[in-house]
Amino acid sequence: LQNLVTVVSSPLRFSLKEDAPLWSPAAPPTPAAPLAPTQKTLENLQSEVEDCCKITRGAVDIITKRGESLSRLEEHSIDLEEGVSVVNMYG
Repeated sequence: LQNLVTVVSSPLRFSLKEDAPLWSPAAPPTPAAPLAPTQKTLENLQSEVEDCCKITRGAVDIITKRGESLSRLEEHSIDLEEGVSVVNMYG
């Protein structure tokens, strides 16, 4: 208890300036400048699109090799417009 009393009775120091307001209304949000797409971002996006196309083509290949029709794709709610042309390409 004696230690507690010494801590409390010792002068507290604040780093706040005397004239600084303790509370100020929030500044209106400044509109963020649109970020210019960097080359890295475009490369990432391109590789993601390519990956999706590979997955799409792979799935369509498997389905067509198994002799299943496109209605099977529609049953699974997969929207593959590009996949349709891939299927037609592979006949």
